[in-house]
Amino acid sequence: MKKIRMPFSSPIFHKGLNCTVRLGEKWKSKLKVGDEFLVESEGKTWTMEVKRLLVARLKDLTDEDIKYEHEPSARTPAGLKKEMKDIYPNITDDSVFTVIYFVVK
Repeated sequence: MKKIRMPFSSPIFHKGLNCTVRLGEKWKSKLKVGDEFLVESEGKTWTMEVKRLLVARLKDLTDEDIKYEHEPSARTPAGLKKEMKDIYPNITDDSVFTVIYFVVK
């Protein structure tokens, strides 16, 4: 099975469930529950297993949806919006995102 590589600007992961929020629905079509993906940064590689996928507009994401966000500053709707605006300056509250829930293998 081919493992997909996913870029992370800050590869901070904690034990147990993590999530990452990505613009659009691209990752929903690339991954399914049970798939694995790779994260490579600074000479280190992590293998992740997908546990759940969620597609929602930015304004509809709740504290519960993002409480496992790998980036601590993005674990609230306000924090997530700030982080996403830094990465994707042209997004709006109606922009669609995919939330990928995963564990480090």
